[in-house]
Amino acid sequence: MIFIGTIQLVIWELIIPAMIGSVVLGKEKGLNGICLSLTAGQIIMWAVFQPIAVIFILRNEAFSSLVAAYAFLTAAMLICAVIAGIKSNTFRLRRIRLFEDRETDRMTAVLFLLSMLLLALQVFMAVFLAYADGDDAYYIATSTVTNDADTMYMKLPYTGGSTELDVRHGLAPFPIWVSFLSRISGIHTAIVAHVAVSAVMIIMSYGVLFLLGSSILKKKQLPVFMLAAELLILFGDYSYYSVENFMLARSRQGKAALGSVIIPFIIYLLYRLLERLRLSEKAGIKEWLLLAASVTAGCLCTTMGTLLVCLLMGITGIFGAIMYRNFRFITFIAVCCLPAVIFAGMYALIV
Repeated sequence: MIFIGTIQLVIWELIIPAMIGSVVLGKEKGLNGICLSLTAGQIIMWAVFQPIAVIFILRNEAFSSLVAAYAFLTAAMLICAVIAGIKSNTFRLRRIRLFEDRETDRMTAVLFLLSMLLLALQVFMAVFLAYADGDDAYYIATSTVTNDADTMYMKLPYTGGSTELDVRHGLAPFPIWVSFLSRISGIHTAIVAHVAVSAVMIIMSYGVLFLLGSSILKKKQLPVFMLAAELLILFGDYSYYSVENFMLARSRQGKAALGSVIIPFIIYLLYRLLERLRLSEKAGIKEWLLLAASVTAGCLCTTMGTLLVCLLMGITGIFGAIMYRNFRFITFIAVCCLPAVIFAGMYALIV
């Protein structure tokens, strides 16, 4: 049972997101393509899950109905991605080349190997070591109650007793996503959250850092950047509320996903869009749709995501429009922010 459930988690957390995200690859190849497809695919899946989950929660539908509806939509997205990948020859295996200068290959390869070992160490620590986190009393309990009682935010996670709909948390239902993974895999929610979700979130976080580093640095500098970032994160637990603590010790929570994955990925997308403005190139519709999906995924993680994401994109849009004298840029940015504005408005009206 555990073996089959593990395979199902690998399929839902790695293979399906990578296949769905492959439709936005474009010119990205090698490790850049792997990191982009995995991160983009997961964010697209989150973006689809968010509005469906909120609708089902507000209508007080059963959790099993949400599982069936979302599984059907994911299957449809996967079929479309496979068709698009076959037509564009995206799924063809290619040789991954990280370094081109043979004289520096050895040192660069050693640094890259060290960074991979540090990543494996952090994943090992998150999966096999224990740590105290009081938020588990709410978030993990919410996911467990949802899976066991087949209701969403209608039972108190602390006692299991019935209550009114918790709309405040229901508008950012990341724990329901964890419940979904538990339901389709048959593995207990606490195991899914502490093992599977934590490991994948840490890998995605470093994948986004890899994308950012590869955009602004040369290939020979990239392993040094990754190694330095991993050391800072590994020894950055100077506070219970530090970003490093959220990334490693609380990576299964929506707040950690927002700070470690969503916001850095939005920064990466904005950098690509600004580069196109600088080169007077036109951005593709896929990039704008992926940016809007990232905004929606930020709303899934936490209600704070609506404010933080819009603030980041608004400031970037204003400065980008002024710097490059392209005021259509801020218009597209505003359109991408609409999902966050809608969920923020729902929060103001309902809560």
